[in-house]
Amino acid sequence: MSARGVGQEAAGVGIRRHGKAGLALALCGGLAALLSFPAQAAEFALRGPVSPTVAAVQADRPPKIDGRLDDECWKTATHMVGFWRLDNGAPEYEPTEAWICYDRENVYIAWYCHDSEPGKIVEEQKKRGGSLVSDDWVGVDLDVDFDKQDPYWFDVSAGGTQADYIPGGAAAKIEWRGDWQAATSRVSDGWQAEMALPLSMFRYPKGQSTFGFVLIRRLAKEDDWSVWPSIGPGFELTRQAVWNGLTLPPPKQGPVIMPYALLETGDTENKGVTAGLDVKHRLQNGLEGMFTYNPDFRDVEDVVETIDFTYVERYLPEYRPFFLEGGGYGPSSRLFYSRRIPDFDAGLKVFGKTGRHALGALVSEEFGQANNIVLNERYSLTPCRSVNAGLVSHQSAGEPDDLAYSLGTNQRFPSERGERSYWATWEGSRPEGGQDGSYVAGGWSDSHRTGPTTDTTLEIGGESISRDYRPALGYVPETDLHQEWLNYWRRNRHDSGPVLAQDWYSYAHLGGAEKGRRWEAGTGSSIQWRNQRGASLEFGGGSRDGFSEHTVYAATSWRNRDIYRSGDITFHYGERLERPYRYLSLSQGAQLAARLAVRLRAEHIYASELDENGIPTPASSRQQYVLGLTYDMTWEKSVSARLVKRNDGTNWYAAYRQKVRSGTDVWMIVGDPNTPSFTRRLAIKVVRVF
Repeated sequence: MSARGVGQEAAGVGIRRHGKAGLALALCGGLAALLSFPAQAAEFALRGPVSPTVAAVQADRPPKIDGRLDDECWKTATHMVGFWRLDNGAPEYEPTEAWICYDRENVYIAWYCHDSEPGKIVEEQKKRGGSLVSDDWVGVDLDVDFDKQDPYWFDVSAGGTQADYIPGGAAAKIEWRGDWQAATSRVSDGWQAEMALPLSMFRYPKGQSTFGFVLIRRLAKEDDWSVWPSIGPGFELTRQAVWNGLTLPPPKQGPVIMPYALLETGDTENKGVTAGLDVKHRLQNGLEGMFTYNPDFRDVEDVVETIDFTYVERYLPEYRPFFLEGGGYGPSSRLFYSRRIPDFDAGLKVFGKTGRHALGALVSEEFGQANNIVLNERYSLTPCRSVNAGLVSHQSAGEPDDLAYSLGTNQRFPSERGERSYWATWEGSRPEGGQDGSYVAGGWSDSHRTGPTTDTTLEIGGESISRDYRPALGYVPETDLHQEWLNYWRRNRHDSGPVLAQDWYSYAHLGGAEKGRRWEAGTGSSIQWRNQRGASLEFGGGSRDGFSEHTVYAATSWRNRDIYRSGDITFHYGERLERPYRYLSLSQGAQLAARLAVRLRAEHIYASELDENGIPTPASSRQQYVLGLTYDMTWEKSVSARLVKRNDGTNWYAAYRQKVRSGTDVWMIVGDPNTPSFTRRLAIKVVRVF
């Protein structure tokens, strides 16, 4: 599956795993959907070449990356035509041509995107690394290990905006993650694109002579993806093109050094100048090592958590560069939730793939206070079968030492119509002087194409968490819990008419916890129109720890694929903790000028909470408002500001960002992005790569 997240893009769609209108309603909804299947599923088959072999062609002279296909190398490069729609394997809406070649420095790829309606080509995003969800774009998934699992990908929009993904994750600094070139041009019947991808960016093993690749085009006017070769609706990389006969230089090793200096003044404990650095070095076996000293986490803008009702601690994403770099090679968040480490003085990581082994190791040290060790390995028996093991150790002054560990397996069985998969995991925790704890879970899923434009997914699984399973660095919001679940989802995609896609889903979760039986169930539907509007409706209910609950969820959205002007309204109505529950959320963006954008998110909730003794409090109201503003001077330089207003205080900050392709990155921040109220503080940070 591509890291871009192919399919299931309808706004507000998804199986919601929090309490929702009765078990009978959910099961009836699922039964009705099952009975609505055609008696015999319409035929779906892969078309075009499957895993075609492409001979490597070396360019005698590199192309000039200007978006014009007039270079000599394109006359001899491998030429590919006849893309296939990813959604249903049918021929593409508009013809696409592509070329690929290489030399000792770069991989070169070109596209000619024919379009019978060039006036409808979309190119909104201007900032490198920004979302291309609204744009026409082309891209390549490049599997340099040829293990058919986790490729690099590179996209460029019709307007020339670049976006990329590095396996396992990487920091944002362009020179640190690796720079690459792309350019586009308009022609009378569409647009053209060229890319140059430096081999020095890739962690391929020494002696590698074969890459895998998939070429992709997104047609914005139809919100449709087409690919070469035909790889099926699940983006199955076992069917990627085989590019062999490559003569590659040894992988570039480095080191790469990225120091920073930070000047702070105002209401801060760190007045004056502080400094730190990151160093990374690539090994010839495909692994990469990284060392950091005195990382600056304070000036990383964190997520603003929603105020919607939740029974447990909310899981939040990670934005700090050290943890993002190679973070995909770590263990599950139940063992290691990086937010459990708020700060440290020095850290070391080794990560990457070597042969069939995908490895991740992390050590962090807060001098004299805490030490953390994180290890994980995934061994691929085949591209579709793997086993993994993890280990996390935490030592902190004044706390008992803690050890957590895991074993797991995953198996996929792809077919032309989709895939079935099985997974199982066992985890344990062993605190010094305490009781051992365990977590056991497993599941099965079946995702298949059941008609020319219909996809279905069925999931069955269960988990059991012991009372004493509490890894010190893990995200385990509840213990002493067991539950089983059944989820069903169906999607219809329409090639014509006002409706683009419709989704139906049902879910049922049954189990028990320390305070008694639990169950939750629900059913819902969503619809997405071609005019970029969407709507969702869901009914759900259940019982939790002696409290019954029921809710209705409704949402509508507009300009879904407009990165500047999209908006949505979400409303929840019902009972939680056997008391009234109301939640309303509004989000709206606006483009005030060509380079000036603003977005407002407003939330209001009326609900009860559990006090420290587990007793519901009287229902009360809370509000939260988040206002963000961005002015892009160029794609490299911007000014931004964010205001967060809650019942308990108001915080705002403003920042200038210079994020250049080559040279010194500069941030200037007034305030503190992550405090509950405004802080009188000025910080200037400079970063450079050597």
